[in-house]
Amino acid sequence: MVDDAKPEDEPPYLRLAELTKSGEEDKEDGVISTSVGNGAVRANMRTRVSNLARIARVDWDKKHFRSLSIPNCSGIFELKWRAEGKQFRAAGYDHPEGYFVMVLLFTHKGNVYNPPGWKEIIKKRREEVASGNWKIIEFKP
Repeated sequence: MVDDAKPEDEPPYLRLAELTKSGEEDKEDGVISTSVGNGAVRANMRTRVSNLARIARVDWDKKHFRSLSIPNCSGIFELKWRAEGKQFRAAGYDHPEGYFVMVLLFTHKGNVYNPPGWKEIIKKRREEVASGNWKIIEFKP
């Protein structure tokens, strides 16, 4: 075992959740699950998540997880990994129950972000969670 890896009896340092539209809680897939599919994007995300889950957050590299600056929307972070020749990012926030709630999957290559307007989408979804338009479900990588 690597020295800085967590012992097996400790809880994971990264627990993920995602959003699903209110009234669709019985669906197995939320906004992130639907977006990542089942190929290399999901496999590389699974690897990143399992590695981060073993290490205390204070020791995470900013190349893998960092804070985002979005006007009038504090506490937003991005989880990052590479697949298919581009940078994938899942943006979200910390939930009081210990989950990192992912609200949007977006990509970055060069100076191009997809979807355009990703910061506004993140801000709007976080507000809509508070108003009950979205529900939080556990993410299964």
